[in-house]
Amino acid sequence: MGRAAGAEPAVSQLRFRARPEITVDGQRLIDTGNLATAVNSRFLGGELAGVSGPFSIQSEFQQVWVSQGPGQGAGKVGLSFRGAYAMATYSLTGEPRRYDARTGVFTRFRPHADFDPRQGTWGAWEIAARISALDLNDHADLPATGGIAGGYQTNYSAGLNWYWSSFFRLQANYIRADVRRGTGSQSQGTKADIIGLRVHQEW
Repeated sequence: MGRAAGAEPAVSQLRFRARPEITVDGQRLIDTGNLATAVNSRFLGGELAGVSGPFSIQSEFQQVWVSQGPGQGAGKVGLSFRGAYAMATYSLTGEPRRYDARTGVFTRFRPHADFDPRQGTWGAWEIAARISALDLNDHADLPATGGIAGGYQTNYSAGLNWYWSSFFRLQANYIRADVRRGTGSQSQGTKADIIGLRVHQEW
């Protein structure tokens, strides 16, 4: 949410949009545009995480409700957008992911043995799978009364992580993004296949 500066009272603008689950450029595949008549919004979210030995799961759900004021004469409908993801990981070398219940986050991954071919140790290997969905459509067939056809996006991801130590890892990900935008005869689909490689070093 941004604010306009100047002598006049500040005016809020509300907008929801999303990339596929990799940051390569600024392209957003789904987008509500500026909700110029938004008055206020309410948010509800929930998280779930669990670890059992080398296996872990985590999931999150979010929903936002937007109230709209009058536009050009007629009142505008209320809007509701929602998104969720679920992810699972498994350590092929047996390490558990470490969860800090105080802060509610997974902390640094620690291999049983760092990568050192001279000692015959090869770090830790982990596989991961994730599915996510984001729905930015509501009352899409009623644009005159404030309905939004921002689009619906589903991402399917698979990954392989190689931890050389607690501070260095190599990552490979495959992402399949499936997007639907528009309604009725104007509905259009977009699919994207993405391969991502990452070298991650911390100090």
